[in-house]
Amino acid sequence: MRVPTIVVTHRPPASLREASVYLYAPNLEVAIETATQAAAGRDVAVMGGASLIQQVLSGNLVDSLQLHVAPVIFGSGLRLFENLEEQPRNLTLSSAVATASAMHLLYTIERS
Repeated sequence: MRVPTIVVTHRPPASLREASVYLYAPNLEVAIETATQAAAGRDVAVMGGASLIQQVLSGNLVDSLQLHVAPVIFGSGLRLFENLEEQPRNLTLSSAVATASAMHLLYTIERS
């Protein structure tokens, strides 16, 4: 069974791909709620950059955080745990897998 990809955006895409559903939501909470309903019991993954991850952590909207750390220096960008009202203290490392190209970390998040 093919799992649809729901892309949340404020800007309409130039072209639509068959495998994706584009969702225009007023805020991130509504977008995640809609994606959860569409998933019908399956997992929902939120993928994006530091700003998006900061929003879901601040909003207490996720149960886990999966990080893929690769030894690449981009030179600039946002720090993942910066700009949060509170630093996440409820993260528990569930698994760590090292590969030749990256470290894959899975944290569970205790929701408050």
